[in-house]
Amino acid sequence: VLEAWTRAINKHTARRAQTVLSTMEKLHASKKTTVKPDLECYRHVLLAMSRSRVPTVGHNIPRLLKSMEDNQLSPDTFCFDAAIETLKNCARHSKSDDAEKYARATEGMLLRMELQRERDSESVIEPSA
Repeated sequence: VLEAWTRAINKHTARRAQTVLSTMEKLHASKKTTVKPDLECYRHVLLAMSRSRVPTVGHNIPRLLKSMEDNQLSPDTFCFDAAIETLKNCARHSKSDDAEKYARATEGMLLRMELQRERDSESVIEPSA
């Protein structure tokens, strides 16, 4: 389902993918299922977000990455690339004050990626174009 949302062309796809992931997290946390969101689930949501042109979609990036950490998952290059693309798009499609905020968040995400690459020997984070 999450992969399908990454292919949909609709202004609501990012929000809907996030809702599916959130539901998965809640069901697992309440022990109603043993199915736990994995790295692939987060990748699909981040990809859906990166393709969105909704200027506010980027404010969910920190929560999503925190959720990954809470589930003992480390973002990989693909996750960081999608997060950076999302923030860049938000900066491009936002008003000037918000654009500045998203531009700073994009730079912060690059720094976070570099720090994680340096400290986490198991993580697969490589620079990409």
